[in-house]
Amino acid sequence: MVSSSGTREGILLKYGKYARAGRKVSTPMTDEAVRIRDPAKKIEKCNAVERRLFASLAMSLMFLARMTRADILFSCTVLSSKISDPDTENLDDLCRVLMYVGSTPNYGIMYKGGVGMSLKVYTDASHGIHDDGKGHGGIVIKIGSGYVFAKSGKLKSVTLSSTESEGYMVCEGATYVVWIRELLIFYGYDMNTPVRMLQDNLSTIWLGTHDGSFSKNKHTIIKRAYVREKIEDGVLVVVHCDTERMSADMGTKPLCKKLMLRHMGAIGMVDIGGTMLK
Repeated sequence: MVSSSGTREGILLKYGKYARAGRKVSTPMTDEAVRIRDPAKKIEKCNAVERRLFASLAMSLMFLARMTRADILFSCTVLSSKISDPDTENLDDLCRVLMYVGSTPNYGIMYKGGVGMSLKVYTDASHGIHDDGKGHGGIVIKIGSGYVFAKSGKLKSVTLSSTESEGYMVCEGATYVVWIRELLIFYGYDMNTPVRMLQDNLSTIWLGTHDGSFSKNKHTIIKRAYVREKIEDGVLVVVHCDTERMSADMGTKPLCKKLMLRHMGAIGMVDIGGTMLK
């Protein structure tokens, strides 16, 4: 079992007074937090004290998210991008993440013996959810019964369709497949079979092995060519996965409690007990 109990308790002890005692939430972020705002809407900026609080709390929660709490990684990634100039709504959203950490059990990652070292990679993306038109992607790498790597991040460039957004993340996921595959080979594991990469967009999977319409997809040719090369070399195989079972979805958008718990269970996150925020 791997957990960050001490980090979690330290955060709740230091910042608990900002979590609005008595209020509990079942998800770290709502859809409203990532909805594109009306430019005409006036929102009050944080003052100097609030900005320092925002930066300190955001980085504390991000550390917890990067270690063992993939369920808050998307929220922390989005809100951490506001550190330079947060507004009061951003601060409220961050306090909600804190409330979620205090309202939910102390989760850790369970690695079970005898399960085998099967390697599975989830890649997913949400298209155009940010104010500048860029999407958001997520990657989760699972070995055996628990995940060993999770990433959530804004796409580096604007994409023109959900298929292109998903393809962007498949290409990035392929680079991680190459890295972790070589690492396992170094430690003596047999990696003669392709690594399974799960993807929920059928068009993206098809473009991984076909050319598609050149006039509409030529700007993605390098990323598609890289993925195709790894498929032909036997390094990976891209397999379709239902959206409701796409665990990387946690790193791309706010989810309801039901889906959140399903994905957490699928990647080995379990309740290991701990105190609750009073």
